[in-house]
Amino acid sequence: MATAFDGFQYLGQDNVQTAMNSLGAFTKGFQRVATEIVDYNKTAFERSTAFLQNLAQARDVGQAVQIQTNYLRSSYDDLASEMEKLSGIWKEVALEATKAPARPAPKQKVQ
Repeated sequence: MATAFDGFQYLGQDNVQTAMNSLGAFTKGFQRVATEIVDYNKTAFERSTAFLQNLAQARDVGQAVQIQTNYLRSSYDDLASEMEKLSGIWKEVALEATKAPARPAPKQKVQ
C-alpha cells in the first residue's frame, strides 16, 4: 500500500515539475518574442523615416514611384523574414514547454 502511495506522490511531483518547466519556457518565449517585435518595430520606424525623407527629395513622379516600389518591396521582405523568425521562436518555445523532465522513475519494491 505504501508503495502505491509513493508512486502516486512521485507522479504528482513530476506533474508539478512539468507544469513549472512549461510555464518557465513560455515566460522566456514571451520575453524573446517581445524583444524581437520591439527590435523589428524600431527598425521599421527608422526605415519609414528614411523612406519619407527620400520621397520628399524625389525630383519627378517616376523617381517617387521607384522609391515607393523599393520601399514596399524591402518592407514586405523584412516582414516575411521577421514572421519566419518569430515562428521559429514559437516552435522552440513549444518544444521546450512540452519537454518532459529528466527524472528517474521511482524504485518499485518487490513483494
